[in-house]
Amino acid sequence: MNNNDLISNNAPSTAWLFQVKVAFGISAASLLTGIAWLPLDPWKRAFLAMGTLFLVNATFALAKTLRDEHESKRVHTRLDDARLGKLLAEHDPFRDPLAAVNPAQWQSGVAHIPTLNPAHIPTPVR
Repeated sequence: MNNNDLISNNAPSTAWLFQVKVAFGISAASLLTGIAWLPLDPWKRAFLAMGTLFLVNATFALAKTLRDEHESKRVHTRLDDARLGKLLAEHDPFRDPLAAVNPAQWQSGVAHIPTLNPAHIPTPVR
């Protein structure tokens, strides 16, 4: 698995990016214009404007944090899936477990059935 397998190919289209940026610009401009035209004292308008700026800042921080959390979980999940896929690809359910045993061992009575070594089982990364 290379790094390109971990990167999502769900990139947004140019039209979507344009629409999101224009919608944000229009909503922010209309809110700030509404605050400027309110029949209030200047310090009250400044208080509303500062609250708006803090809200926008917190919204961006929350969106970034949620995106980062989602991406980190997705990468771990894909790594776990790759490890499981490799383990399942190497496992042959139709293999005879006694095929690896030397026939001479059968006659001497010391044949043993190969078992799964727990050290070979990958541990999940969390």
